Amino acid sequence: MSFSTADAPDRYRRLAARFTNIADAVPAALWTRPSPCADWTALDVVSHVATTQLDLLGRMAFSPDGLVGSVDMSDPLATWRTVQDLVQTALDSPAQARCSYNGYFGPTTFAETISSFYNADLVVHGWDVAQATGLTEHTAIEPAEMVRIRSDFEAYTEMIRMPGIFGPEHEVGPDATEQDRFLAWAGRRSM
Repeated sequence: MSFSTADAPDRYRRLAARFTNIADAVPAALWTRPSPCADWTALDVVSHVATTQLDLLGRMAFSPDGLVGSVDMSDPLATWRTVQDLVQTALDSPAQARCSYNGYFGPTTFAETISSFYNADLVVHGWDVAQATGLTEHTAIEPAEMVRIRSDFEAYTEMIRMPGIFGPEHEVGPDATEQDRFLAWAGRRSM
């Protein structure tokens, strides 16, 4: 699998900042609300984003000694900020960004993995958190991101429907917006 990574550092910086802005806007009392992800609260979604990126950093040996596995997940927001900084630092380093490994879909690089899967996570899970907590001002998704994410996964439709990636695609009506169609493709329904 090969993804365009020329803009990997800047794209991650932008999408991670948007995800952080959404998380920062959530009132403390709303973190336990159910999210569009089955059996997950809004806080569980942030925890997932933080832990999966932290796991990748550990796999690549890009995190400080002892960080992976020792993070206090009772504060996923603080953990997310730490992880965001570590990922950004690795992407900003050409040597680390190009570091290759055998990923789930075959040989890939750190930057390719961030550019495809983890950036898609930031977009879709950002919507999940905003939707769960009623932050309607944060539910709009950039049209270019919807196109890019769908394009990145076009050849892997069957594989992305596995548990832990996207749920089954939902049908939408003829009057559905492009964002509604994208979210339905990503296995999401408005709550």
